[in-house]
Amino acid sequence: MDKILTKNDLKLKRRKQYRQIIALSIPILGQSIFEPIMMWIDTFITGNFLGTDELGSITIATSITQALIGIFVFMIYTTNVTVATAFGANKRSEGLRAGLDSVFLSLIIGGALSLFLYFAAPFIIGTFHSTTEVYEGGVAYMRGYALGVTQIMISMSLLGILRGMRLYKIPVYTAIASCIINAVLSYMLGVMFGMGLFGVALSTTIGNTIGMIIFGVPFARALFVEKVRLNPSLTGLKGVMKTGAPIFIRTVALWGSITFLMYQTAFHGTEFIAACQVLDAILVISYIFLDAIAMSIQTIISEQIGAKSFDEANDTFAAALHLGLYVGTGLFVFMCASAPFLCDFFTNDTNLYWYIVLGTVEEAVCMWHFSVAFITDGALIAAEDGWYLSKVILVAMAIFIPLVSAVSLGAPSTPIGFLLIWIPYDFVFNGTRAIGGFRRYKTGDWLKKYL
Repeated sequence: MDKILTKNDLKLKRRKQYRQIIALSIPILGQSIFEPIMMWIDTFITGNFLGTDELGSITIATSITQALIGIFVFMIYTTNVTVATAFGANKRSEGLRAGLDSVFLSLIIGGALSLFLYFAAPFIIGTFHSTTEVYEGGVAYMRGYALGVTQIMISMSLLGILRGMRLYKIPVYTAIASCIINAVLSYMLGVMFGMGLFGVALSTTIGNTIGMIIFGVPFARALFVEKVRLNPSLTGLKGVMKTGAPIFIRTVALWGSITFLMYQTAFHGTEFIAACQVLDAILVISYIFLDAIAMSIQTIISEQIGAKSFDEANDTFAAALHLGLYVGTGLFVFMCASAPFLCDFFTNDTNLYWYIVLGTVEEAVCMWHFSVAFITDGALIAAEDGWYLSKVILVAMAIFIPLVSAVSLGAPSTPIGFLLIWIPYDFVFNGTRAIGGFRRYKTGDWLKKYL
């Protein structure tokens, strides 16, 4: 009888953990789902009103801009963890001060990155050996996007702060507003006013600028209430960089791998490049469901570690892994069912049909081990186990790069060849990440430094 009660208690506990994770995941999902929709809008307007060459241009430009900005995503992760851990230990002022240091660092990085992208755009796009039309469009889009990079970087730190403070609704409303503004301006500037891809990128910049301002309001209010000093701290900036260093390495390897994959597809022509843009847009939407779980447990586990509730942190990790498998199953079904209809939605070029269908189905099969990779990353970042993550991903990258290079050399420029080029990234690279993260969980070493 006791054994039955114990099992029931465990089930009730697990359901409670599911509810807690889902309660935080829903607003994160609501905010995150509108961010890639901005890219979907750019892709939709470009593919349907500007043309296939322009779609190839935006593919190359966004693969670079998203990679360069994406490697600094540690500003969200480390700020979220630092603020949530401090709040969990009832040290609000310390958490807000660390968040402010993160904002100052984002301002410095964003300014430098914006200048680099604007002036280096011709050289960067030129390395992809594309056609003249694709090259010119890529340069135009990258320069328009570069004008808003500083705002994006600051928004990353502010988003981490708001999540650490559990203020999730504000990012949701902000993302919706930015998305609507981007949709209207993208068509007006890019199509109606004839500004082309520069206008499409500029609309995104305007939307991101508005979002940054809205993000900053509740944080400024909290700083005032807690009477936190507002001057930059060199010690604080060094602390942010030290905490974020391993996550930076991990993210550089992550984005470097997907960029290298895009680089390999560019050798096979415009259809490969355009199909990659559509597939990337589909994947981003799928990934955010898994990332919502990862980000929610990042906050929960950080608070539990701050409160020294290590058993609860381990239980939360286990519950998230189980929940991730359910979400992965749902994504698999959805992606397989929608695959035949995605080409018509994104582009009027029927030559891309089988590229998109085969690519989407292949990605759908990977959703289960993708869920493990995302969730283990979230938990290990919360436990400040970033150096282990960086080692795992560097091993994965060392295997992936020569493998995809060899496959690309022998792959035909057909839908089957497109599929073959994506397999090393999906199964080998991300499979290695999933195995490495799960091993860390099973051995219990991810909490070793605290015990």
